[in-house]
Amino acid sequence: MEVPEGCACVRSWRDILNISTIIPYTAGIFSATGIGIAPIENIYIKQINLPLSQSILSLPSRIRELYATHRSKDHALVSKKIYLKYLGQNHTIEVDWIPGVDLKKTFKKAYKQQFGFCL
Repeated sequence: MEVPEGCACVRSWRDILNISTIIPYTAGIFSATGIGIAPIENIYIKQINLPLSQSILSLPSRIRELYATHRSKDHALVSKKIYLKYLGQNHTIEVDWIPGVDLKKTFKKAYKQQFGFCL
């Protein structure tokens, strides 16, 4: 395949190294290289449409239940995210769930960081 004229540097390296194909190191996920090196990821979601004050006590057990149901021995990386929103809003704010951390404060901080104010 002929390399376009604007790629003189690539053409010269191709000729010097005697290679026919050049794959960039940062190949995208949908390239053959990208799909081969992409990490395997499973995402499991459980939606709870309740005010935080009503669901806060049951969150640890719900997360443990979700993790136990879908646990895979091959994938050690686990991140726990909570998506919160104010009543009447459509869009949620992602917050890391860490046991013992005040979710209301974390949510308000993330909301202010994204929108510049809190309700």
